Amino acid sequence: MSMVINHVSAVASRLKKRKRAEQIEAGFTWRDNKYQTRDSDQKLIPGRAATFNSLLVLGRAALDDTQYTDANGDIQDVSWRAEDDTKMLFTIREYLEFAMAVDAFVDSKFKASWGE
Repeated sequence: MSMVINHVSAVASRLKKRKRAEQIEAGFTWRDNKYQTRDSDQKLIPGRAATFNSLLVLGRAALDDTQYTDANGDIQDVSWRAEDDTKMLFTIREYLEFAMAVDAFVDSKFKASWGE
């Protein structure tokens, strides 16, 4: 096993991180719709995906459902807002695919900034 050590100045490191953050915060397009991927979105989207996975495991939802019952007992649409604030409706399966696409997008920006 070999270890590669890269020495980057503090200024260069900050610039690289800033550029990566700007690229991520610019959002991404999925199925012809632009979505935000700010820090808050990066927490909320997988959090909702975790809820859907829990509902699936507990037998309280199916992959093709377009609505679910939230923790308060209210029926909610499976949805997320596009960058232009349009409410986009999904099945649970589509939402999980969307969440994975967000993760892949953010991951690709980190890897690109590392030179991978």
